[in-house]
Amino acid sequence: MKYKFLIVLIEGEWMDEDDAIEEYGMSYVDMIEDSFEVEVEAKNWKDARERIALAAKVLKEGPIPASSSREG
Repeated sequence: MKYKFLIVLIEGEWMDEDDAIEEYGMSYVDMIEDSFEVEVEAKNWKDARERIALAAKVLKEGPIPASSSREG
């Protein structure tokens, strides 16, 4: 299953769309300075978030062993 996450920049801070709604309500839409969408294939929502975190780690640090790929 595919999961999409919208990452937004508001007042100099990057956050997930859900966090933006929680913090600013629906008015967050008018406050967006920049945004991008991340899509990932995963078993469930939690797995999707873990895969995105793994991708960010690999992009930042380079290759990592599969045995440690799901560690925070």
